Amino acid sequence: MLYVLDTSALVDAWRKWYSPRSIPSFWERLEELGRSEEAIIPDMVLLELERVDDELYRWCRERAGSLCAHSTQEIQDIVKMVADKYPNLRRAGPSSKNLADPI
Repeated sequence: MLYVLDTSALVDAWRKWYSPRSIPSFWERLEELGRSEEAIIPDMVLLELERVDDELYRWCRERAGSLCAHSTQEIQDIVKMVADKYPNLRRAGPSSKNLADPI
């Protein structure tokens, strides 16, 4: 199984549920999943996190080689196809478009 982590999942985990100070094993496991190619962070999510440039962004940037995946046109086309088929997914989040959201 491949886990694809979006910005909100990372931010909520970091700030609310699995702080690296309280539950470092969560973040260690995420690193392991990245090295084994079982988890990825789309590069556009990294760009979204860069806007804040906090500890979470720096943690992700330091692990970009094993966790971050470059978005290809093929990936963007698939994401757009899913979003078009399930339009309610777009309504679930904020109305402003984020970098990692499909066109």
